[in-house]
Amino acid sequence: MKSVKISEETHRRLLKVTGLLQAKEGKRKTVEDAITFLLDRYEKSEES
Repeated sequence: MKSVKISEETHRRLLKVTGLLQAKEGKRKTVEDAITFLLDRYEKSEES
């Protein structure tokens, strides 16, 4: 497991994405899930 220092603002934004994923999927999500989701979206957009 690794640690990453982020700003309070970035942390707040990650929690927002985490909450949106939880609401969308109806099950508990982690900040790691949110980061993975965002990275997957980024990589997919780079393929286009």
